[in-house]
Amino acid sequence: MNPKTPRLIVELSASGFRCVPTSPGVCIVFWWRDGKPVPISRVLGVDMRGVLYIGGTSGSLRRRLKDLWYSVRAARRGKHEWEYPHTLGVSLAYTGLLNVIKDSELASITKTWTEPRRSSRRS
Repeated sequence: MNPKTPRLIVELSASGFRCVPTSPGVCIVFWWRDGKPVPISRVLGVDMRGVLYIGGTSGSLRRRLKDLWYSVRAARRGKHEWEYPHTLGVSLAYTGLLNVIKDSELASITKTWTEPRRSSRRS
């Protein structure tokens, strides 16, 4: 599999997210259908890559992706937003995309940080 090809989150969940690194890094979530991105209209045009979320963690990517998935599942069950361990579920619900995007259409790419992040503060 191409490392640049997103993996379906429902499949990652079925395997217990074991193939997702436990190290810090970045996660990108896409709207993915039939093996390709679904274009999303944005204020400045159409996002042909179907990006729904970009985020990083200094903790475990695996834990963060599990929390993200749980938040989507909680939103589908109508849980209160304070019960979500991640913002994606409530964001999809707020925008109405939760009613349009199927669980099987959420995909992600993760990238670990290979060197320590430097502070953005300058001396």
